[in-house]
Amino acid sequence: MNETFNLKLNAYLLLLIIPISVMGYYFAVEKEALFFVYEWMLTVLVITLMLYSIKNILMIRNSLIWVAISIFVFLIQFAVFGLFLGPFSNFAMIIVYYLAAIISFIVYVITLIKSNKMRMVPIIFIIITGIFTFYMVFINAMWGNGF
Repeated sequence: MNETFNLKLNAYLLLLIIPISVMGYYFAVEKEALFFVYEWMLTVLVITLMLYSIKNILMIRNSLIWVAISIFVFLIQFAVFGLFLGPFSNFAMIIVYYLAAIISFIVYVITLIKSNKMRMVPIIFIIITGIFTFYMVFINAMWGNGF
């Protein structure tokens, strides 16, 4: 019971990325001098959620551990993806994102196979990974390096 509550809490706290990103968009468009607030809030949220998911991984002893691992892997993938949202993007780092996406996808599939509960979490992560990867392929193509 407590394990499920902690996993659901971790998954629901992931949804905080959406309002923080809306605020970041507002800062980027209207109040550019405050954009650092968005960056720091997002960084603190991701690090906090990573620590909470590590706690869940260490605490859970049944098949739900794979859901906790998939949340952690998604956060790592999101952190790597975040490297390409700013002005200091480096083309050579795109391969790091592709590697993170492949590892994440493998973990999500394993989670779907091994976990009986909360199967919607890895399905949502697979969809988001597809969207992020499409964005990265688009960025790669815009830099003139093809697909």
